[in-house]
Amino acid sequence: MIKQIKLLFFLFFLFNAFAQSDFNQKALYKGIEENIYKNPDQSLKVASYLAERQNLTDEEKDVLNVLMAKAYIIKGDYGNALLCLYSDKNQRGYDVVENYYLRIFILKKLQLEQQQLVYFDELKKLSETAGSSALKEYTTLIDLETLLEKAKKDYTTESLRMHQLTLETSDFVAYEIDYFLEFIRLDIRNKRYDLAAEKTNHITNLESIKTQNYTYYEIQLLLLKARLAFYSKQYIQALEFLSEAATKNTFLGNKYFMDVIFNQQTVNYLAVNNVDGYKESNKNFQSNHNNVQQLEQKAVNTVYNLIIDDNNRKASKQETIYFRRIKFISILVLIGFILFASVWFKNYLKNTNLKEIISYLKITKANLVSFYKEDAKKNYSSKILIPQKTEELILNKLQKFEKSTKYTSKDLSLAVLAGQFDTNTKYLSEIINSNYNVNYNTYINQLRINYIVDKLKTDSNYMNYKISYLADECGFASHSSFATVFKSITGISPVKFINLLKAEQNKEE
Repeated sequence: MIKQIKLLFFLFFLFNAFAQSDFNQKALYKGIEENIYKNPDQSLKVASYLAERQNLTDEEKDVLNVLMAKAYIIKGDYGNALLCLYSDKNQRGYDVVENYYLRIFILKKLQLEQQQLVYFDELKKLSETAGSSALKEYTTLIDLETLLEKAKKDYTTESLRMHQLTLETSDFVAYEIDYFLEFIRLDIRNKRYDLAAEKTNHITNLESIKTQNYTYYEIQLLLLKARLAFYSKQYIQALEFLSEAATKNTFLGNKYFMDVIFNQQTVNYLAVNNVDGYKESNKNFQSNHNNVQQLEQKAVNTVYNLIIDDNNRKASKQETIYFRRIKFISILVLIGFILFASVWFKNYLKNTNLKEIISYLKITKANLVSFYKEDAKKNYSSKILIPQKTEELILNKLQKFEKSTKYTSKDLSLAVLAGQFDTNTKYLSEIINSNYNVNYNTYINQLRINYIVDKLKTDSNYMNYKISYLADECGFASHSSFATVFKSITGISPVKFINLLKAEQNKEE
């Protein structure tokens, strides 16, 4: 009831602005846009209500369509956002530039690289021929897009220094922040956590973030901080960031954000051995992830339908009946090519991803490497003084243990293994920590995952077994724990890994 009263009050204020002067319309639209980043539902209701007015000009309709598209983007509803963007039929200077930018943003989120390149080329053409300063300012975004694509292909820290990302274009701060966040994610993927942390702190302290209630970006910053805390093994702090992000997201209702939150919570609860927290977050993740996949599939279908409709509409305006038919066939061929290129490109990425994963998983059982932190061994300082001969003896036993399959036993524990090695748990735990840079649980999990990956690669029958069987085979007590650990080590789920292996096998045949 309180929300409805607020909305009515807001509408009353807006209509007064409409009635007083046409010059107030820009301020009106700006007010709606500023509210989008903290309460997209309210902005969406107001913009939708205004869009239904009978006396609106085409320009006003286009502005409202862009505003509604932004609100849907903030909510993570890319399908409806695209419907709003493709409703712009007039295609004028400033409007079409912003419209194309938002299309590019969504297509990138949906990983439709080929389609977004078409609009990016159009955006560059418009910026080069633009007559107004507003259009020319978009060249900043084009420069950032070009820099980002270049960095993805050839990552160099020098090209991503913070002084090159000044965020000085006041009219487009929000869009520039989007790129800034992409650069941070790129730093993390390349394990430059120091640069990622520096940029995250810089953007957190931006005046626009503090004063304009950019909840949408505050959530993304919290998620990045949580990832950095996880890589620093500050799991409790990571969980606090995730909890704060989840609270803020209640105002946005973005399912994509919740997918990331639940997934990261699962990994962090696992790291601190919080079984109840792990079970709850994993359950929430599975439920939310299904909704996200449905939303994404709906959005992808919408893209292709809108592209076809949009091209058909342009053809009907420009060509005679004869040339319309020729154009229609050309469009179908173009769409077919785009679809083929999209499938080919995705397969290429999958194959590349598979090779990287297989290369990553070639971990010798005599020298396991931690996936948490590369320099852990350099910074490690032993807390327990162990005689050198004792340590060498236990290390020899560990090497023999790794060559066996005893680690697949579900009854295996630190105490049991210490008993088999005729030593105590403190010695064994300390030696594993200092020599392998991981704790006992991670050490055993890596052996088990490495074992099942070897089975999948060498015995094709294993690719047809159920995930529960694979989990049992390598010593995990449950299907869910196996899947979580597998993904935390390889970066993808067991099902996706098996599909990639099958694809690679078929390609070789």
